Amino acid sequence: MDCPVCHHQNISEFATICPKCDSDLVQFTLLDSIEERYVSNIKQKIANEGDLVSMEKQFEKELSSTKGKINWMLMLMMLMPLIYFTCGKKTVPTTVKTIPSEDKRQLEILTSENKTLKAELSKLKAEQFNVEKIRYVMKKGDNLYDLGKMFFDNPEVWKQVKEYNDITNSRRMMPGDTIFLSLKTSK
Repeated sequence: MDCPVCHHQNISEFATICPKCDSDLVQFTLLDSIEERYVSNIKQKIANEGDLVSMEKQFEKELSSTKGKINWMLMLMMLMPLIYFTCGKKTVPTTVKTIPSEDKRQLEILTSENKTLKAELSKLKAEQFNVEKIRYVMKKGDNLYDLGKMFFDNPEVWKQVKEYNDITNSRRMMPGDTIFLSLKTSK
């Protein structure tokens, strides 16, 4: 260690007073030890940051590699239908089971009975209630929910209106579409 006051050289590390100028060296040795610790901490942080930088670079490489793999997989998934239909298996003829003639006849009988029963049921309902069928043309802004509220005082009726008119998607109804409403009044 060198004396910071008189610059006397080669003073023992354990000396507390300079032999030439009698300066107190305790504070200077403390400052040196603090400085050494601080510098070693900074060097350690720099080394750790270097490790972090190399880890970040490795992560970026792996990420770009993974992105490339994902992009290839997505392209293949998009092309699969095209590949399937152009190069894939052709339509396989399926065996059609024929229904025996007596079963066909029985199916026809049951179908006609079903139609007859439905007609009788609608007649019975009509006899119980006066049924008034209304033809309604949809306008801009109309929806089945509001029509249920307007005609039936119950907005939840929109489901029955949808079913009655065989509507598959009520959100796709356009102005000009025609629906039928069945209003029932008791006799």
